[in-house]
Amino acid sequence: MEGRDSEALQNYEEALRIHRESGDLRSVAIVLGNIGSLLGAASRPDEARRYLAEAWEIQKQTGYKNLEINLRISLASVEVLEGNHAEARRLLEASLEIAREIGSPSAEDAVQDALRRLDELTGG
Repeated sequence: MEGRDSEALQNYEEALRIHRESGDLRSVAIVLGNIGSLLGAASRPDEARRYLAEAWEIQKQTGYKNLEINLRISLASVEVLEGNHAEARRLLEASLEIAREIGSPSAEDAVQDALRRLDELTGG
């Protein structure tokens, strides 16, 4: 990872340290998800999965649904990197259902966008 991505990773790691020290689980999970997303975008799926899995465990404790949606979108991106398109679609469809349940048009739009990108990739 180089340049701005490397700098972003360093900043996220510092934020993660601060939030862990303060005990703010929701912020810890958000930062872990951001790191996982960044690593996934950098084609580092194994590392991305580790961060996303930890964020997922914390998210289950906090019940923060918007974070769950974002984590599912990030996990779907990792699945796409690894050629697991059916799993990516399953994650995104579950995200869409959650977005509708909580009444979040912005989350629904983000999921729809991810589904469109997946359809373009797979010819679906």
